[in-house]
Amino acid sequence: MEGSNKSQTAQIAQVNATHAHVVGMVDLFKKVFEEELGKELEKLIKAEVLQEIDDLVKAEVAERLPEYLPRDLLDEMLHHETQLAELEKELHNS
Repeated sequence: MEGSNKSQTAQIAQVNATHAHVVGMVDLFKKVFEEELGKELEKLIKAEVLQEIDDLVKAEVAERLPEYLPRDLLDEMLHHETQLAELEKELHNS
C-alpha cells in the first residue's frame, strides 16, 4: 500500500509539473501573440494614416496647383504623368 501511495504521489507531482509547464507555455504564447498583434496593428494604422495623409496632400495640391501653374503647362504635365504611368505598367508587365 505504501508503494502505491508513493507511486500516486509521484504521478501527482509529475502531473503538477506538467501542468505548471503548460501554463508557462500558454502564458509565453499569449505574451508573444499580444506583442505580435500589437506590432501588426501598429503597422496597419501607420499605413492607413500615411495613405490618408497622401490623399489629403494630393487633394490640396490638385486644388492649389492651378494657382501657380499656367493651364497649358498643367495639362502637359498631366499628359506626361499619364504616359509615365502607362510606361511603368508596361515595364511591370514585361
